[in-house]
This record gives sequence, C-alpha cells and structure tokens, in this order.
Amino acid sequence: MGTDILENKDDILAFIYHTLQIQQQSSSRKPNVENTTKSLQDLLVFEDHVHNNTANDEEDVDSLKEVDQILISTALSLLLATLEANESIRVDNAPLLALISDRLDIFIDEFPAISPVAHECKLVLSARNATSSKIDDIISWSYKRQREIFNLSLKDIQDSQLPVRAHGLDQLRKLVQHTVSKNDVNANKDNTLDPSLISNILDVFIQAIKADDSYIYLNAVRGLVVMMDKIGHEILSQLSIKYSEYHESLTEIELDQRLRIGEAIIQVIKNLSDALPSYSHLILPQLIKVMSQNNLPSLLRASSLTILSQACITCILAVEPFINEILNGMEDLLMIESLQNSKDLSNPLDKDTNLVQLKRSALILIAMIFRSLYDTANITVPLALKSSLRTKINYIAQFDNDELVQHQATEVLEEFNWSNRLP
Repeated sequence: MGTDILENKDDILAFIYHTLQIQQQSSSRKPNVENTTKSLQDLLVFEDHVHNNTANDEEDVDSLKEVDQILISTALSLLLATLEANESIRVDNAPLLALISDRLDIFIDEFPAISPVAHECKLVLSARNATSSKIDDIISWSYKRQREIFNLSLKDIQDSQLPVRAHGLDQLRKLVQHTVSKNDVNANKDNTLDPSLISNILDVFIQAIKADDSYIYLNAVRGLVVMMDKIGHEILSQLSIKYSEYHESLTEIELDQRLRIGEAIIQVIKNLSDALPSYSHLILPQLIKVMSQNNLPSLLRASSLTILSQACITCILAVEPFINEILNGMEDLLMIESLQNSKDLSNPLDKDTNLVQLKRSALILIAMIFRSLYDTANITVPLALKSSLRTKINYIAQFDNDELVQHQATEVLEEFNWSNRLP
C-alpha cells in the first residue's frame, strides 16, 4: 500500500469508522440475511442473491459472517498502517479516533478470529491517546523525565513488531517501579510517580492484559502489580471492581481478562504480607461476591476461591472479619456439590456448580482457612457450622467420582481431626 494513500488520513479514518459502525450494528441484531446483506451492499457495492430455501439461507448467513470478519480485519489492518505512517495523528487532531476506539470493544470481546488485531488497535490507540493527553507546563525535573520515558515507552508499544511492543510495556513497568510509593514516609514530588500519568499507564496495562501473546500479557500483569504496590488503594480498588463486576453475558475473552487480573491480585496479596488487613476491605468483599454468584462462570468463581486461599496463607487476620461469611458460602456450595458427581470442564463459560475445578478450589480454601485458624487461637468458628462442613466433606470423600477431589476431602478430614483440633 503506497504511502500517498495512507497520508490521506481523513478519508481513511472515515471509511474505517463507517465500516466498524455498520458491522457493529449488524452484529447486534439476530442473523437476518436481508438486513446483513444490505449492510454489506452499502460498503462493498455488490448485490447478493437471497435464496428462499432454508438450507441455502443458512449457508448465506455463514458466508456473510465470513465476509464481515474479512472486511473488519481489513479495516483494522488499514487503521494500524495509517497510524504507523502518520505518527502525528492524535485524538485532539483526529476526533474520529476516539469514536473508532469506542467501536473496537465488541470486536475484541465477541469475535475471536479478529480479536488479536482489534486488541492491537485498541492498545495502539490507548498509547496514542495517552501521548496526546494535556499536561501542565510547570513541572519538576523528575516529572519531566518521567514523561519523556513514558512517551518513549508508548512509541514502542505502538510499534508493529511484537518484541518492540513488549519492550515498551517493560519500560513502562520499570518507570513505575523506580518511583517511591506515595504512602512512603519519604514520598515527595521528586521521587513519586507523576499523578497525571497514572490513569494513562493503568489504561495501557489493562488493554495489554487482553493480548493473546503470553509475553505481552505477563508484562501487563507485572505492570499492574507494580502499580498497585506504588499507588495502593486507588489501583487495587479499580482492579477489584473490574474483576468482580457482573455482566449478563460474559464472553470468553472477558473471562480470560478477569482471570489475568486475578493473577495480578494474587501477587499483590503476597507482596502486601502483614499489611494485607489495611487493604482487605477493597479485595475480600469483591471476591466473596464472585464466589457466591451462581450465574458467573465456574472458572471465575474457582479463581476467587484461589485468591481467598492466598489471602488466608498470607495473613489470616485480614480474612478474620469475613471468615463466617466465607465458610457459610462454602457450606452452600458444598451442599449443591455433594449431591452430584464432579464434572470435567468442557466450556470455559460453564456455570455448572459441580465442575471439579470449583470443588477442588473450595476444598483447598476450607483447608487453608482451618490450617491458618489453628495457629490463631483468638479466632473461632461456630460449632454447628464446622459440623455441617464436616458432614458434607465426609460425603464428598466417600462418594465423589473424581479421585483428586476425594483425596483432597480426605486430607481435610484427616489433617485437622475435626472433633479435636479445629478451633
């Protein structure tokens, strides 16, 4: 594609936006041959014969979906090429970029075949938008240097080469890591992170965490961990909400993003160590909410139990105010579980409560709670609740069809000797 064509940015961006808008409207409707064909005619200027036969209609719809995705992918590739050829294009001088960015989310979340290129566009636009954000002219030398590193990192993140993008994310993480935590007694304007950069850096990491490439998303996870370490409550609160917020129809890509945010939260809990009680009100209620919602995918619920287990291992005092609520939730979950045989995962979005992943995570959490409580004599659990849990776990140990689940249940019973050692 010639550079002269790419320099005609206004027409190109208008075409890209119109393409995404038409296809988004089409994807939001139930498949309809006539309506979808009409949308494609508007863009491709050709006529498509609509068959009356039902079988032929279905073939048309399948073919049409394929054409839609090819057209979208072409438009997004054109967007990347245009941004690379015109480094001066920003949201402030090309307002259509903001509208295009808003249109990308549906293609990231609901179209796996074009999700990678849509995500790459979103990441580049996030970086481009961050670069164009207005900042104060009067700043300290330290903040000025941070912004220079920030802009260099964003330039790498917008590069078409994967290793260069990964390097940009790593440099962005190091920028945050080399600052002093704002909660540190020695914190000042010369050694803390520039407040004007915080939201932009967070947005870039959140976009990067969706990447298919493991090196990109692992760099993003590490970046989020560092941000929570340096910024504290503000970042942790935002990520906890992103992890737990309810959507009626969660997509597999959105689920994957939440599981990755969960990975970051686990690392943060480990890093907080004995300071975890100061942050527990930001994390634990969100985890309990996820744990208790039967209409969320079981993998996400199992993830929340794993994070709660890590919190128990790290500092049981942080979990103390929520112990009975968590154990009551485990009792309800095991009440359903014990009546059914374990089931292997066949669909990541499966909400079935008898999935082995959920059952295993529940048993591990119960073990971690009581193992930690045994070393903390001032925390007790109601006898009736312990007795109920013991009955259900004993049933699972004897009758569950999954050998690992049976083994875990037996270990819980044997290790703690419920009648004598449990607090």
